[in-house]
Amino acid sequence: MKKSFTVGPATVGVLLAYISGFVDTLSFIALFGLFAAHITGNIVLLATSIAENRHGLLMKMLAIPVFVVAAIGTRLYIVRRERH
Repeated sequence: MKKSFTVGPATVGVLLAYISGFVDTLSFIALFGLFAAHITGNIVLLATSIAENRHGLLMKMLAIPVFVVAAIGTRLYIVRRERH
């Protein structure tokens, strides 16, 4: 008789929280103090929405490119302000 191993929603949530914390810590160290938790949280929410087939998937998918565009725009604004 084979035993099957299933992972429940609580276990998935704990694993995703661990992974996001690990990624946040690693990115904070690797990016010399830049804290990227916002984007990590959006990726985790997007992954859980895809896995559980929840509503609001489009908004979660749009949050990531909007964040990237806003970060680039902010950086360009800061560079321009520093030159003047």
